[in-house]
Amino acid sequence: MDKSFPATIEKLYEMLEYIRFYAIEAGFESNTIKNIELVAEEALVNVIIHGYKDTADGNVQIAVENLADPGIRIIIKDQGKPFNPHTYIVKDDVLIPKNLADDNSGVGGWGLFLIYKMMDSVEYKREGQDNVLILAKTVSSARSEPGNM
Repeated sequence: MDKSFPATIEKLYEMLEYIRFYAIEAGFESNTIKNIELVAEEALVNVIIHGYKDTADGNVQIAVENLADPGIRIIIKDQGKPFNPHTYIVKDDVLIPKNLADDNSGVGGWGLFLIYKMMDSVEYKREGQDNVLILAKTVSSARSEPGNM
């Protein structure tokens, strides 16, 4: 299933509710659902604030697919500024641009750091004018995380 939302902070809760519904359906524990929501919130806020920074309106399309493991794949698509999260690396627990990896300036965003740490896989691709971020999490991987049984 997929749904389109206006890319506004006011619609963020509705976007997260949409994702939460599918996370519950997939059978995730409540701690993992909170982590999935945090990851989705970080990604969506980045799209809203940074991707659509120079425009008054835009949309975010969210698709949630069931995985066989079981689990979910969250696909976030927007037409904002191109942004490839794979151009960043983690160094000393901080996410920094690869071209600044030897610089100790402390540049980096904790949102991307959390996304990479909490999800099983993170993919990005550019399709025409669209940024496509694909986040996947399985129930079996979540059970081995601290706080889940």
